[in-house]
Amino acid sequence: MPGIQGQPHFIDLIPWQDTAWMEDAVCAGRDDLDWFDLDCGLQQAATLCYSCPVQTDCLEYAVELRVKDGLWGGLWGDQLQTFIRRRVRSRS
Repeated sequence: MPGIQGQPHFIDLIPWQDTAWMEDAVCAGRDDLDWFDLDCGLQQAATLCYSCPVQTDCLEYAVELRVKDGLWGGLWGDQLQTFIRRRVRSRS
């Protein structure tokens, strides 16, 4: 999965978390889309997220890592950062 497995440092940060869900992601193996560059089809990539069966798992993973970049569960940029801040605060 380009957005996750293409960035191995994300997995290394929380190795104890179950990442088996990544195999079921719609984006798995989609090296043709850029999951981190706003100018290179991020909106097209996000369209895949909206039909993904593991969209919630992907967002939760982004919350756990408190990611700053990329497309996670259909959100990126300010949308993603706002979602993460709200989830982190609600857990406190």
